[in-house]
Amino acid sequence: MNETRERDGRFSDRTPIRRSLDEKKRLVVQLKEQQASLKAWASEAIKSALARRIAELEQDISAPPRRRDDGHPAKSAETSPADERRAARRQAMRTPPRL
Repeated sequence: MNETRERDGRFSDRTPIRRSLDEKKRLVVQLKEQQASLKAWASEAIKSALARRIAELEQDISAPPRRRDDGHPAKSAETSPADERRAARRQAMRTPPRL
């Protein structure tokens, strides 16, 4: 079983799943629907786990973004001259030369 995961590029089952803001919002809606459709005899553990997960996701959604997904600080509204030079170099590399 470990061989398959290693071949697929997965090293551990404990790595967190990164979700975008839209995915988190969709997941909250789905979990709320599941919570509403629970029968009266559903166990308290299931009910509390759903409530806890919904609360965590809602907290993530309402929290301001601190860092980008790749671990770098989020960009501010102001750009530095170095950022502008880097962006110009990248654009020059992407743009094919005119003939």
